[in-house]
Amino acid sequence: MTDLYQALGVPKDSDATTIKRAFRKKASEAHPDKGGDAATMALVNRAHDVLSDPERRSRYDSTGEIGELKAPADEAGELLMAAFASCMDKPEGQFMVAVREKLEQMRAEGQATVQELDAKLAKLSRRLELTTGPVANLAHRVMDQQIEQWRRDRNRIDASLQVVDKAIGGLASYASAEVAPEISDYFSGTMHSSAGRFRSWGTTA
Repeated sequence: MTDLYQALGVPKDSDATTIKRAFRKKASEAHPDKGGDAATMALVNRAHDVLSDPERRSRYDSTGEIGELKAPADEAGELLMAAFASCMDKPEGQFMVAVREKLEQMRAEGQATVQELDAKLAKLSRRLELTTGPVANLAHRVMDQQIEQWRRDRNRIDASLQVVDKAIGGLASYASAEVAPEISDYFSGTMHSSAGRFRSWGTTA
């Protein structure tokens, strides 16, 4: 995973002024006209874009995600449309039931993954407290890194679960509606990527 703080050469508790100053220095060094390369320059720009935006920085610190920040309601709408697309082959009268079941299955799988992560975090935290001796410092560093990653995974899944909950709540607007089959191409063509984000609740081992 790309470390945006490392890309700018600053610690995680840096203030906005420090980040801006580091960006200018790194951008000058990475610019192709001054011996740098385009890939490094793109990374420096991305790091500055994320870390100079309080909302995106907070999300990155919590989850490790560096994409554009979307409103949960917008994400819920996209997820709901992706669920519609995946259930278009259901018989008449069963469409909305199938959509709800699909979303509720996503929620159950996400909740199960959160419970698994909580158990892993508790176990590793206990091991961290008990580890002593000559290798303690190195072992603590490795375990601290794993704990931080699992916490990011948990925060990411929590955020996704909120989106799933909003999507399920949004089904109330379609209480007795059946979506016409002719718009299935629109759903599947434009919302395919939305389903991908929620297809797996995988975590970093």
